[in-house]
Amino acid sequence: MRADLDSHATAEVVIATFFGAQAITRSLGDPAGLRRRLDTFWDLTLPSMRAVARSPARPRAGATGSQRR
Repeated sequence: MRADLDSHATAEVVIATFFGAQAITRSLGDPAGLRRRLDTFWDLTLPSMRAVARSPARPRAGATGSQRR
């Protein structure tokens, strides 16, 4: 997870989404729809929550190993 992610706010959103999806599923009478709705939620949400893999440090453009003047 991203280091700057507010875990309390994230938990609130995840819980609200689950109970909202569950309520919609019940009102539509579509039990299989809950799984689909939650899968869609996670597919859309998880990428923004994941930590970005850091790539190894690269030299800046134009920089060389030995700087001559």
